[in-house]
Amino acid sequence: MLAAVSSLTENDLEIDTGAGVSIFKNTDHVYDLYDDNEMIEMHGLTDNKKQLHSSVQGRTLFGIVYVSDRSIANVVSYGRLKNHAWAVWQEADNDVFRVQMTRGGKVYQFERKCGVYVYNTSSNVYALVSTVSDNLKLYSNVRYIEQMQQLTSSRNWGIHPKLPLRG
Repeated sequence: MLAAVSSLTENDLEIDTGAGVSIFKNTDHVYDLYDDNEMIEMHGLTDNKKQLHSSVQGRTLFGIVYVSDRSIANVVSYGRLKNHAWAVWQEADNDVFRVQMTRGGKVYQFERKCGVYVYNTSSNVYALVSTVSDNLKLYSNVRYIEQMQQLTSSRNWGIHPKLPLRG
């Protein structure tokens, strides 16, 4: 992660597989801030190589995080993310992590940037998940029924619905 820090923006959230807790530098992505009066100590997350202490926590899209303006990045703990998300996965044919926090919810796509996986909160880019049930949700019931009736009647007459009729 340290090598990538100079290319990360304040809106980048970085997945860290070695992090035991999540910690954000940018409070714009955190809500319901509170002090839990239990100070934690972290190493390796400051630019001056000193220990980082924080007892301030808050909620984010990706769960509870600690907050410190001394952190060098917005770090999401992979372990905690995996414990709290509905699904976290990576496919063999592409180099991204996908995270779905709730069943049927948005799928956030963390893309590789300088060797780490990053989701940019200002981009509002989501992965497209294409399943039959997702595709059916795109149509109203009436439109779906009309299309199915058109397809069925076209097939009964031996007509392909997309080909022009010959006269």
